Amino acid sequence: LGKAYDEDTIRAIVYPAISQIKADGMRVNVIVRQNASGNWYVTVRGRSGKLVDLLGHLDDSFCNLGRSYSRDVVFDGELIVVESDGKTLDRKTGNGILNKAVKGTITAKEAAKVRVRLWDMIDYDRFLKYEDTAPYEDRFSKLVTHVDLTPHILYSIIESKVVNNFKEVLDHFAEAIARGEEGTMLKNLASIWEDKRSKHLIKFKAVNEMELEVTDWQEGTGKYEGMMGALEYSNLARDLVVWVGTGFSDNDRKQMTRQAMMGTIGTIRYNEIISDKNTNIKSLFLPRFVTIRYDKFVPD
Repeated sequence: LGKAYDEDTIRAIVYPAISQIKADGMRVNVIVRQNASGNWYVTVRGRSGKLVDLLGHLDDSFCNLGRSYSRDVVFDGELIVVESDGKTLDRKTGNGILNKAVKGTITAKEAAKVRVRLWDMIDYDRFLKYEDTAPYEDRFSKLVTHVDLTPHILYSIIESKVVNNFKEVLDHFAEAIARGEEGTMLKNLASIWEDKRSKHLIKFKAVNEMELEVTDWQEGTGKYEGMMGALEYSNLARDLVVWVGTGFSDNDRKQMTRQAMMGTIGTIRYNEIISDKNTNIKSLFLPRFVTIRYDKFVPD
């Protein structure tokens, strides 16, 4: 996981570095292994470890990719959902489909729209130890090589650009935002793969997001009478509390009953964290709902 950009985190970057598009989908590990009979098989898991059931949609393509490497391997990347013309669906619509894969309700037609943007590959034995000490430059080069050897429409390398200074970092970020992307990830070429939030990976986003837990529910008024009007979201420590009443469709409000929503995790987009000087309780400036995160169990 990456850290948010600030003046302190950027000091850890050594140039040249690599800047990559921050994919606006669902983070996954595509695990490709060979069983005792010599047959290859695929398991897809979300960041929480929960199974993402895509009805075998990725199996053949990733078995071929794993076979080209000839050892058990984990591909790190992001699931996105595309339209018939190949254009990426917006995050709310796309993640609505991907959440069905987590819940086990996705249809074959929906699964067929799923693609994977890849940025890393980790040997499975090192993945089990939560660390791969090979530098990212080597892992990424290896990934590109095997994707080039075994190309497929279902997966591709995330857009990446070598940057030599901070101006080039900001230029790539500005280009990404202008195209409607969520932002960029800046990575040290020497960084290892580790199971934690790394100082060697920095997130650049036009706005911020948090995954928070629903801790209260409020009925709407006027046209929303009898439906959900707003949800209270909190972090794990309960020292950040915010009521969110925007970003929901009318259909969302009808389905988001108190019973259905309490304790669920949602992605909340905001501009900055603010504090109440009297209580020291933090809140969010301009909060808006993005999506329910069925693949997560605790606020982040």
